[in-house]
Amino acid sequence: MEKFVPNRRSVIFKWLLSYISILIVPLLVSGLVYMGYSRALRSEINDVNAALLRQVKSDVDARLSDTETLSVQIGWNPRLKSLIADRSENYPADAYNLIMRDFKVYRMSNSFIENFYILLKDKNAALSNVTVLRDDLYEQMIDRYRLLSNGEPLRPLLWNKHASEFITLQEESRPGEERTVVALLQSLPLDSSVDVNATLLILLNNSQLTDTIRNIQWIDRSVVLLLDENDNILASSEPYTLPTELRYSNLDEQNDLYTYTDESGRAYTVAHTTSDVIGWKYVSITPNEVFFEKSNDIRRITYITILCSLLLGLVMSLFFVKSNYLPVRKLVGVLADKAGIPFDQRHNEFGFIEDALSSTLGDKQKVDRVLDKQLQHLRQSFLGRLLKGRVDPSMSVQEALSLYDLHFSSDDFAVMVFYIKEIEGKALGGMDREKQFQLARYIIRNVFEELIGRKHFGLMTEVDDLQAALCNLSPGAADPEGDLADAAREGLQFLQENFGIHISVTQSTVMHSLEEIPAAYTEAYTATEYNILMGRADLTSYRDIELGLKEGNQTYYYYYPLQVEVQLTNFIKSGDYNNAKKILNELFEINFKQFSLPSMITKCFMFNLTSTIMKTIYEITAPDHNDLSELGAVERLLGCQSVTEMDMELNKILIRLCEYTREKNEASDLIRRAVQYIQKHYSDEALSITQIAEQLSLSPSYLSKRFKEVHGLGLLDYINKTRIEAAKVLLTGTERTIQEIAESCGFTGSNTFIRTFKKYEGITPGKYREVSSSPQE
Repeated sequence: MEKFVPNRRSVIFKWLLSYISILIVPLLVSGLVYMGYSRALRSEINDVNAALLRQVKSDVDARLSDTETLSVQIGWNPRLKSLIADRSENYPADAYNLIMRDFKVYRMSNSFIENFYILLKDKNAALSNVTVLRDDLYEQMIDRYRLLSNGEPLRPLLWNKHASEFITLQEESRPGEERTVVALLQSLPLDSSVDVNATLLILLNNSQLTDTIRNIQWIDRSVVLLLDENDNILASSEPYTLPTELRYSNLDEQNDLYTYTDESGRAYTVAHTTSDVIGWKYVSITPNEVFFEKSNDIRRITYITILCSLLLGLVMSLFFVKSNYLPVRKLVGVLADKAGIPFDQRHNEFGFIEDALSSTLGDKQKVDRVLDKQLQHLRQSFLGRLLKGRVDPSMSVQEALSLYDLHFSSDDFAVMVFYIKEIEGKALGGMDREKQFQLARYIIRNVFEELIGRKHFGLMTEVDDLQAALCNLSPGAADPEGDLADAAREGLQFLQENFGIHISVTQSTVMHSLEEIPAAYTEAYTATEYNILMGRADLTSYRDIELGLKEGNQTYYYYYPLQVEVQLTNFIKSGDYNNAKKILNELFEINFKQFSLPSMITKCFMFNLTSTIMKTIYEITAPDHNDLSELGAVERLLGCQSVTEMDMELNKILIRLCEYTREKNEASDLIRRAVQYIQKHYSDEALSITQIAEQLSLSPSYLSKRFKEVHGLGLLDYINKTRIEAAKVLLTGTERTIQEIAESCGFTGSNTFIRTFKKYEGITPGKYREVSSSPQE
């Protein structure tokens, strides 16, 4: 056995790829599980951060709310209200002490408050929980504070209206040392919406804010900020410089949780929320590497597992591929060596096995197809010769039937012939006419072989561009001709409704031997010729036309007497379309509906009608006979292939002839009126074609054209001739001068008269008078 070496298209490689593909599935699942775990871990860390951020927000917001509540309590203190209402400069010291004692209680109740002052506008003093600041001390205390947002002094802002308003201040606690402090401003008294007699200034303890943030156990390396609307960091878990991307305005444009990357390319996850008390934001900033560090162990375990699985899977895949491939290799070797079929390196082993089997089986099928095709052609040719009675005399019909594998169950036969009259509709659209008819013949063959085969046996073939069916009738059939007629009607309806194919089907009478089959075909063919001539697309039996006349008269003739021809001609000449059409309808009714004329007699009738039309056209177009040459009546009538087609063409020609005669008669009446007008007004110098046309309500061009068609003379020439004839009478019958005669006959002057007279008579008016009067002298 020749040694077989797998190539790169070998099935062994496909198997290996298949095993590897199966191996990849769990690896992909492991990767997806790892990715899902990482996402879940990150989500969990973010959720923890968000929860801690909400806790800080809750704690700080609660302290801020307490501060607002304290400002209200201080504002409604009766002693303080009395102090604010008193406008005198010397307020009792005992009263101050009582108020400061109340303030100490307030101070001790809220550790979030560092200190607070009542700034008295009229007394130029500040009252705290421990002392009263007056004059310079009062001024120094106020001047220590500036707004952190713009550095402006606090003083101008003190006496504006404030309602528990938090602001961020820069305090100069010592010379050269400054710190940020959050304060609350509340205008007093509370029950006045206009006057501001005092202002409550509460200073919050910033260290308490910072401790609140730092005391929470945040995610490693996370930074938490308390940020006001002016991008001031009020407190943070550790010192931090605010980047541009995390400014207050930028946070408003982002989701509560998002990722940003700094200039060095380091990514951070930012979570933020807004205080419910004031517009501050609580911001958590966590480096993204924190998430990856948390999942490093899982990632390492996942990678090691995937690598080990991959290596073990590859080893096992190679083992199983080799084991499964050995039987295939032996089979390919056998086919290549023993069967003598070379192995094509462009295919794999299974393709080679398939090709080898297909080649062997295909050769046999090819031989069978060739034999079947040749048998079909020979059978079709034999059927055509059998129908025409041209069977090879050297072989009997029975021998030929056995040779072509044709078996008949009885000696009764009939022949049906099919003629395609028209194909319409969309079913067979979109192709040229030859392909349409080819496909239609294929459909007809299949449809009628099936319909005839329900009760009898039918064989279809093509004869003389027609399709014919040799029908072998079943023994004992009660009405075989009726069975074939029913099949024909069903097939006609099916073809028209489903494919738009209109055909003529003809049927012979029943013959009782093989030798009578040509006679049956002749009958069916004769009936087909009749159908084509009559333009019919239905079923016709030879019995319907074999007598020539349905009433039993054996004499072949057609109805077209001379008096009817004369009537038809007269109606056309008079333009009476309705009566002319009525005569044609009567002729077609009598000849083709009451009688059944043979095809040759029908053709004679059609030639006679064509002759009548030719003679009529010749008479109505005299004298030049060219007016209706474009109608092409003779060519159209002689080109008709059926009675129906001729009926349609005759109707079109009849319409045109009657229109022509009516137009001609109408034109004659118009010309008569024009001549009368000329005879009456020829002496008018202004007489012109335009004037005559206006009188007759016609256009000058139409009047000139019609006048020349009737008289063979132009209208202007006719006017001039009329005037010349009148002048000739005056020249010979009167002594009037040439100028007088010219004016009386409608000429504009004697020169025009002389020139026109000489043009039509060949001599001048004076010479004509001289010649005409000479015999009388």
